[in-house]
Amino acid sequence: MEGKILPLWQGGRAYVIGGGPSLKGFDTSLLDGKHIVAVNNAYRLFPDAEVLYFMDAVWYNWHAVELIDFKGFIYTTARQLKDKHRVKFLNHGQRKGIDDRTDYLSKGTSSGYGGIGVAIAYGVKELILLGFDMCRDKDGNHNYHDDHRRPVKDTIYEDAHMLAFPALVGPCAERGINIINSSMYAALTCFPKEKLEKWLQ
Repeated sequence: MEGKILPLWQGGRAYVIGGGPSLKGFDTSLLDGKHIVAVNNAYRLFPDAEVLYFMDAVWYNWHAVELIDFKGFIYTTARQLKDKHRVKFLNHGQRKGIDDRTDYLSKGTSSGYGGIGVAIAYGVKELILLGFDMCRDKDGNHNYHDDHRRPVKDTIYEDAHMLAFPALVGPCAERGINIINSSMYAALTCFPKEKLEKWLQ
């Protein structure tokens, strides 16, 4: 169905949950009661998240049965799913940066980028990123889970996933939006890195 995002979290803080290996063993209770945007499989870590965003139609097909029990809003930019019940379709906005139209989303080059865009559209002024590592961990893992169903190239981060993020820095500064990456070993360096503990108040 056609979707729109209203600034329901105006001036607040949101936690955007990616899929990086730094989330292995994460105590999810630390975010109880917080505004959460789960990206892709992160809805399994946070089944009570208010929002889920995904970019790829094939991912939805893999998870459709499980998502029947998900109570939050589900957003996508996958055109193939624009008539799917409960899935709120957002039109493709400009490739990078922020699109201020309520029914458009700048999706960048990864689902994580789109998840940030959704949180911004909700009106938050602080975004705390978790699992935005954009690199393998010391054991060679790309994700905190073992359910990535397509091969992952070692260079996917430099070649694709990280390319669009720097385009958020200027527009966020102009809007007074603060983005913090809580993954201390992340290869994504365009946002300040700070330990999550500081942002749990």
